[in-house]
Amino acid sequence: MADELREDVQALGNWLRDAWRFLASNPSLTAFERRELRNSMKQVESTLRVAISKLAAENARRGQPPAPDRPLMPNFRVLVPVNAKHAQDVAA
Repeated sequence: MADELREDVQALGNWLRDAWRFLASNPSLTAFERRELRNSMKQVESTLRVAISKLAAENARRGQPPAPDRPLMPNFRVLVPVNAKHAQDVAA
């Protein structure tokens, strides 16, 4: 079931991406056609949200961590240069 949900999420995401590209690359569309396409996109987006929440629930039930929406950020440490005067003040 989780594999089917993943495929559905992937297909819906691809459809939305292609719809946005189509909308952006066709200036000759009438206002009615643009509105109808955006309405379809809203319906697909709501279906996609439901599928993503079902997939997250399925992963939680299996004990798998949720897939991140974006790549994980690496842990960076900020290194502050220590000058000699500051080191003496801290030591005192």
